[in-house]
Amino acid sequence: MTRALRIAFLYLPGRHARFAELDRGEVPSEFFYGAAELAAAGHSIEHFEFGDTSPAPALAAALDVLRRSYLTPPKVFGHTLVNAWHLAPQLAGFDCVVATVAHHGFALAACAALGRLRTPVVTIQCGLLHQHFSATRRAITRALLNRMHSVFFGEAEHAPTFAEFAPEPARLSVSQFGVDTRFWNPGGTREDFVLAIGNDPRRDYATLLAAAPEIAAPIRIITRLPLPEPLPPNVTVIRGSWHDRALSDADIRDLYRRAACVVTPLHDSLQPAGQSVTLQAMACGAPVVLTETRGLWNRTQLRDRENLRLVPAADPRALASAVREVLASDNAALISAARSYIEQHASITGFASGIAAACERAIATP
Repeated sequence: MTRALRIAFLYLPGRHARFAELDRGEVPSEFFYGAAELAAAGHSIEHFEFGDTSPAPALAAALDVLRRSYLTPPKVFGHTLVNAWHLAPQLAGFDCVVATVAHHGFALAACAALGRLRTPVVTIQCGLLHQHFSATRRAITRALLNRMHSVFFGEAEHAPTFAEFAPEPARLSVSQFGVDTRFWNPGGTREDFVLAIGNDPRRDYATLLAAAPEIAAPIRIITRLPLPEPLPPNVTVIRGSWHDRALSDADIRDLYRRAACVVTPLHDSLQPAGQSVTLQAMACGAPVVLTETRGLWNRTQLRDRENLRLVPAADPRALASAVREVLASDNAALISAARSYIEQHASITGFASGIAAACERAIATP
């Protein structure tokens, strides 16, 4: 580290309530996108969050006309713009602000374009390309991309974003997402069940349910997403999410440690999906079966049959075959290679270093 920075992190609601748990080691640090690791490295970190309400609802409603007219980047609602405008003066004393969701970053970039904010902005981008872009919306998005530095989880989104919007190349970079290797670690005894967990709309539980009759093991699905009915007899569903705390992070870690196999079924997409669950399970020593999508975040180091199993999208037979193979195998080499991959290429410490580098570049960019 060349110097200590004062960095503001901006989140959706829900992080402030978990700071005490983070200090006690009861929750994994990756949910704070590297903030804890940067603080441990000597940087001064402060946290802010705002959601879907604003201190000026009438103004927010009026500004929402811009979104409905496709004159803002995706998900930049009127209340997003109002909240960013009100927050901007509080960010004046920071060296950099890190927006952990794209629409917050775009709203802050709009404040910068209007002279309301002079603090450099780093934005974690995910899912930008899965939207409709008119020529006008594309031009506005490009202009705001040139008011910040964007960090992507993998090349799958980085290169197409550059091709679509042609922003200044130096304003885009990749930092592989990582997990808290101290929290997610192996332990316990494997049991005879298959686990799937997650609420991302890109989860393809229909394919998993279609494969279930060909899998001779109980399958537990933890999600709040609707599922096709009727469920196969070997499938049990637990309704819950990270926000409602139906299960604690320690409970989820215990499930990873005990599962014979963790399945992350996905719809094909350019957006990286299923990262958190896949990486957490690999860190806990669970064999993982993952859908190989166009958005696979690390094609170089994620290798089929070496550190996980990769299957094609929307293919129940291939999914069932891979799960059966995992259930019938020892998997010791796969598990060892998976943990090594996490430690070398997918730790939250490595991701935090990428965020710090992006902050440095943003500060140095006029």
